[in-house]
Amino acid sequence: MPTFQIAHTARERERVEQSRRAREREAAEQQKKLADKWAEAVGGCSGQARRYDHQFQAFVPISGRVEMLGTAQARYAFSKCMADGGFPIQ
Repeated sequence: MPTFQIAHTARERERVEQSRRAREREAAEQQKKLADKWAEAVGGCSGQARRYDHQFQAFVPISGRVEMLGTAQARYAFSKCMADGGFPIQ
């Protein structure tokens, strides 16, 4: 294979690799933004649920699914708030 073609192929591989890394960075940034919005929603909706039950708690164990402790009315208010915010939990 002529030297020119080898160099061209190496440059092309490098461009493809740079593009792949850029896509991975962008995907990671988008995932982080979504996680931040979700955490913000959990905090805000917990506050709304505490209007009905001042001891209401929402937490996320390692499974990643929201767990709630509180009255049925507070759990409903939390679930509705999350759904209204675009994060349904059921």
